[in-house]
Amino acid sequence: MGQQQPQCVITDQCPGIKKACPNVFKHSVHKYCMWHIMQKMLEKVGRAICNDTEFMTDINVVVWDVDLEPEEFEQNWETVIEAHGMQSNRWLKYVFSLKQKWIPAYFRDLPLGCLLRTTQRSKSSNSYFKRFESHFGTLVEFWMRYNSAIEQQRHSQRRLDAANEHSMLEKVGPMKAEMHASLVYTHPIFADFQNEVKHAIYSMGVENLTTVGTVEYHDVRDGLKHRNFRLEFNTKTNESKCACKLFERHGIVCRHILWVWNGRQVIEDIDEADIKKAEMSKEIEALLGITASNDIDLRPPNKAKNKGSGKRLRSSKEKATSKPQKRKRRCGNCKKWVNHNSRTCNLPFAESPPSDDDDEEES
Repeated sequence: MGQQQPQCVITDQCPGIKKACPNVFKHSVHKYCMWHIMQKMLEKVGRAICNDTEFMTDINVVVWDVDLEPEEFEQNWETVIEAHGMQSNRWLKYVFSLKQKWIPAYFRDLPLGCLLRTTQRSKSSNSYFKRFESHFGTLVEFWMRYNSAIEQQRHSQRRLDAANEHSMLEKVGPMKAEMHASLVYTHPIFADFQNEVKHAIYSMGVENLTTVGTVEYHDVRDGLKHRNFRLEFNTKTNESKCACKLFERHGIVCRHILWVWNGRQVIEDIDEADIKKAEMSKEIEALLGITASNDIDLRPPNKAKNKGSGKRLRSSKEKATSKPQKRKRRCGNCKKWVNHNSRTCNLPFAESPPSDDDDEEES
């Protein structure tokens, strides 16, 4: 990792790791896995309460809500505990005393790229490598399987990098910020950003607006989350900051900021696309050793006669069946206008029917 310590280390409540983390990662924040703690609810609180009441539903709403401020979390926690009569539970008191170690409300400002709350990422890595290992293999076989796993990961990474560099997802809204975001984000992150764009268009509103100098304070109503978010917008610098802190946590501009930007007609600098194209052109010119000319005197080429163009060539069978029929003539044997003569007629000469002329002579 280039001798860089991680922003955050997430583990279970192992006492040994708790002592080791501050000594090894002196500049990292140590947090507990939320999933491990919540899995102990049935054992520590009681299955009867968890299964027969709404306690688990209510406590999950409080614990997993990333939009709560610390004060809001503490109030909601106490409300749920009192509503279900759990004030005397020692384990709930203990985990509440550790709230700064595992509740998202206390590290919403921590830039993690995405809000990690469990050890799921390390477990998924273990599961990935298990596909390449065998308990009965030798050390050499393990090394070969490990290299295969690493090479597959690198291949997937190169494929995703190529998709990000040479393709672009379709826009979903009229905001110019979306064009700028397509140049900055990868495809999966850009898809998450587009989700914010959709909500900014259809589910936002303003409850209150106050101005202090060049700073506007918007109380934005989020229709999906059913709550307001305070947003600061500097009319001079366009600097924006929202109470949901999605940008601080995920690096994605939230729907509330996008809604204000759209209303204020904030135009982002999207010249990066032209800059990127110019840089690619220079790289191609350096590789080929030529310079692209601005004077283009190319003309369209003459139309080539090849397969599939122009009039379709017919097969010999089609030509034979499409020839005009031969002119019919009168057979001297059967006395009919047909395509054969008396030598090729199928009727014997003696059985030849009388012609129309013979009938006229007899009459």
